[in-house]
Amino acid sequence: MSVKLKKPKEFKRLLAIDGYSVEGFARRIGGVSASFDRYMKGQGMRPERAKKIAEVLGVEMSDIFLF
Repeated sequence: MSVKLKKPKEFKRLLAIDGYSVEGFARRIGGVSASFDRYMKGQGMRPERAKKIAEVLGVEMSDIFLF
């Protein structure tokens, strides 16, 4: 199963509100910024990664991801 961002621009806005750059957030959750660039272009990710992202941002997975 693959999970995708609903609205990549909204995701980037959430990162900025929390004080993260894409690169800084990727490091925070143990990823690399190249992966996040792909996610923002519509590539899917594993549900485990999506869950970690939602937890760190303090949102529900359904708020920012399509299943």
